[in-house]
Amino acid sequence: MALGLPLGLAAVARVLQPAQREIEARPIEAPTIEMPAPPVSSAIPEREVLGIPFAMLDMASVVKLLADRPASGQFAYVATPNVHHLVLLRRSVPGFAFGLSRAWFLTCDSQVLRRLAALLFRRQLP
Repeated sequence: MALGLPLGLAAVARVLQPAQREIEARPIEAPTIEMPAPPVSSAIPEREVLGIPFAMLDMASVVKLLADRPASGQFAYVATPNVHHLVLLRRSVPGFAFGLSRAWFLTCDSQVLRRLAALLFRRQLP
């Protein structure tokens, strides 16, 4: 076990640690396509992990934002990137970064990603 992580997490960590350094040096860029901007209800605090800006919102805050959104409002979606998504981003799968970049906000629902962020990058995610 590397870094005191279980074997599966250690393997993911070996792949993602170099990616973190590379992404910090060169952020993922979405292609330029004309689309309306996602809705903005207020400034949502974010924390980047591997180039992905996760909303620093607890579950109650996410639920409130969604519940307070008017049904007649502009289309929007929330994405929940996980470790597999980070691998797809790392491999530059066409269109994947664009899909994440257009989300209203991104939340972390992955215990694996949450743990990796804390152990490898010292970044806490809600």
